[in-house]
Amino acid sequence: VFGDISADAVVIATGAAACRLPGTVGIDGIHVLRSVDDARALRSSVSSGVRVTVVGAGFIGSEVASTAVGLGASVTVVEASKTPLARVFGSELGSLIAGWHRSAGAALLTGVSVAGFVVGCVRWNWRTAR
Repeated sequence: VFGDISADAVVIATGAAACRLPGTVGIDGIHVLRSVDDARALRSSVSSGVRVTVVGAGFIGSEVASTAVGLGASVTVVEASKTPLARVFGSELGSLIAGWHRSAGAALLTGVSVAGFVVGCVRWNWRTAR
């Protein structure tokens, strides 16, 4: 099963070694965070009413999601694991973090892998999405 998430800005936060995923080069609005310039470019894309999709709910993805919600953006976080940060903190604390995302106003899709990107949209694979 596939789904699409419309987004004005997409943040790829796939781990400590940020990388551009295949199919993302040349698509406006897709950001990775490797430098201060990357952070500035992302900040200029996020404002009230903007739709932001964050791929990855680790430390960086969670921080970006929290900041974007605080700036008034509509945020969806897509995470491949069943629970955010479960590999680092375990599933119990990961569930608490998932609740924080949701209570802050972010939509959280877990157990979801990204199938591709097109302008203004992230296509995802639904494995065990919640």
